[in-house]
Amino acid sequence: MGIAMRKIFIFIFIFIFIFISMDFFGGNIFAKELSMPQCERTVYIDPQHQIGSQCQMLKRWALSACLADSAQDKKSKLDAAYTASIHAEATSMDMEEPVKFNVLIRRYLAKDYTAPYLEHVKSSSDVNTEKCFDLYDSAELDSLVMRTLKVRKNRWPKRVSEPVSEAGLKPMCRVEVYAAQKKQIEPPCHLLKRRALGACLAYATDDKKTKLDILNTIDRYDKAASVTTEEAAKFDILTFKYLAKDYRSIYFENINPPPELNTGKCLDLYDSLELDLLVTRILEARVAPANPDD
Repeated sequence: MGIAMRKIFIFIFIFIFIFISMDFFGGNIFAKELSMPQCERTVYIDPQHQIGSQCQMLKRWALSACLADSAQDKKSKLDAAYTASIHAEATSMDMEEPVKFNVLIRRYLAKDYTAPYLEHVKSSSDVNTEKCFDLYDSAELDSLVMRTLKVRKNRWPKRVSEPVSEAGLKPMCRVEVYAAQKKQIEPPCHLLKRRALGACLAYATDDKKTKLDILNTIDRYDKAASVTTEEAAKFDILTFKYLAKDYRSIYFENINPPPELNTGKCLDLYDSLELDLLVTRILEARVAPANPDD
């Protein structure tokens, strides 16, 4: 009887250990709820000149508005706000639509993220960038966007549902939406794309508090995705290429001085075919067998 009980306890211990290990290393695979987005995302060969679907533009508006609300300095706040206004105009937002989105934005910014970060941050307000990214990838935002478009279609049947845009391509990097983000570690492909977006926003701001907020988020991504120095350098090259683009001649030409629209550039980087290809190449290189001749 004693031996049998010991075997049972050993079995239970092993089961619990495996469960915890899979939960930690697999990114809470039992807790997370993934689903394919109703708002299907596409990537673009030339994001600077694409407008994109109303669905994708509404999600980008929500992310820009969230970043504007969470920015610690006036310059970053205005940059994100101007980016949001471009998306609002492109998708023909009505006066009442932002109200519903703002309720969801405020709810995400009010979340307590100290537990997942523990010693990495002093307060939950130091990871607002992460909250905005989680909002962007949430099933809640995805559902709200689709409900908004459905209301539009019912209210204005003759309204043009899609703006004229460059044809989007199906991304090689599959991106899902999540029902519970706070404890979620995303698949490597999605995680690397979010890391690239965060790094772009960090390079784009001069404000120390805003930059620290973003760096707290990037630090988590770097550790979760095991980003190497060489990989980070490849992302930086593409990031600087996008930040060097001049959007002032395209938008707000009557505003003096015209905004840099760095937030918009970073969102274009995130939705670009170039980033999709880079992430894919990096992940393929990680699993490629070593060449004995190297």
